[in-house]
This record gives sequence, C-alpha cells and structure tokens, in this order.
Amino acid sequence: MDRKIIVTYTLDMLRTSVRLQWWNLIGISGFALLAVLIAAFAYLAMMGDRSWMFGFSLALLIIWAGLIVGSYFRLLRISMSKFRKMQDPTATFRFTSEGVSIVADTGRVDFVWGLLTKVIQSETLWVLVAAGGGVSLPTQALDDELKAFILSKPLEKVRSV
Repeated sequence: MDRKIIVTYTLDMLRTSVRLQWWNLIGISGFALLAVLIAAFAYLAMMGDRSWMFGFSLALLIIWAGLIVGSYFRLLRISMSKFRKMQDPTATFRFTSEGVSIVADTGRVDFVWGLLTKVIQSETLWVLVAAGGGVSLPTQALDDELKAFILSKPLEKVRSV
C-alpha cells in the first residue's frame, strides 16, 4: 500500500487528541487509585487519626491528584506549542508497508511500524502512539481500506469514548 492523505488540524481536534492521550495515560486504574486515596484519607480524618498514616495518606492524595491534573495540562501545553508553531495547520501523511511519513511546515517525521506501539481510537479521531508521543488522525480522512491497513499492523488497539 502507498496512500497519501492531507489532514488539517483544528483546536477542537487538538483538545480531543489530548483528552484521548490523557485518558489512555491515566486510565480507569488511575482514577480508581484516586478514589481509594480519597476514601483512606476521609476514613482517617473521620476517625480522628492524626498519626503518620494520616499525613502519609494526605501526601499521597495530593501527589497523585497533582500528577493527574498536571499530566493533562502538560500534554495540552506540548500540543498547543506544536500547533502554534505551524504556520499552516496541515500535515501530509504517507502510509506504506514500511511505515508512516508525516510532513508539515514544522518538519518531517518517519515512523517504521515497529516504532508505533498503539492506536487510540475514538469515533472522530485516531491517535497513533510512539515512544515520543502521539500523532492525530481524524477518522473522516481515513477510508475503510486505510483503517483496516493500520489495524492490521501489530499495534495495541485501544478504544476510547
């Protein structure tokens, strides 16, 4: 296969991509841990416990909540920075059997399929994830043949809301 598509990025697409990547990073287990930390802290507070365990649970709660919130804003800041650097918010993707090539006015990136680790999928956007971050693709730019081609690669498939 040798397919070329042109994608025009928007702020809405950027925010959706950040939300998908953030949810994939934190996941349900991250919020479950937050709930457990809140419950433990609330239990110790209601019992009047003011031992080291109380302070430790409060510290863990603050650190974990900070990581959850901070990770979202870090991803958003990185994405916004890249978006603002683009004079023309378009990118040309070329899909071949060897990998994906992305060309924009900010530069060129080539990924062999082995470097891509997963595909985060939503109804409106797919994010191809590599070690250094994710590349957003609106689903309207992908026909069924190209979707099947991408999904045929040995990547972890993650469905998001």
